[in-house]
Amino acid sequence: MNKACLAELMGSNILMCLMGYFVIMNWSAFDKAKLLSHFTAYLTACIIIFIYCYIGEILTKECEKIGDITYMTNWYKLPHKTALGLILIIMQSSHTIKITAGKIFQLSIATFGDVIKTSTAYLNFLRTMTM
Repeated sequence: MNKACLAELMGSNILMCLMGYFVIMNWSAFDKAKLLSHFTAYLTACIIIFIYCYIGEILTKECEKIGDITYMTNWYKLPHKTALGLILIIMQSSHTIKITAGKIFQLSIATFGDVIKTSTAYLNFLRTMTM
């Protein structure tokens, strides 16, 4: 899954950069069909990356919540075998599960913001080089 997420992250980043560039270039000609198609492709790439990052954020939060809820029970008043099972759950939940892109980037809302910033920086670089 992490290789697919990395490919999707990088591909969408490049797609967002190019579609933003095409929107800016077609803005002066005001070709409605091209403008709408490029903006739709840009918005689609943003939504796809947001969905991946949001799912990663929810998964991490839910894993943390499992440990907190288990700890908040009165596990120390339970029978010995049941308490040992809950202690094992508490220990395991300290290692939170995270969705990563290529084992490089953790997918979260902060990563989504970084992708938007990076594609905007590439867009500005591309626009500066062509004008």
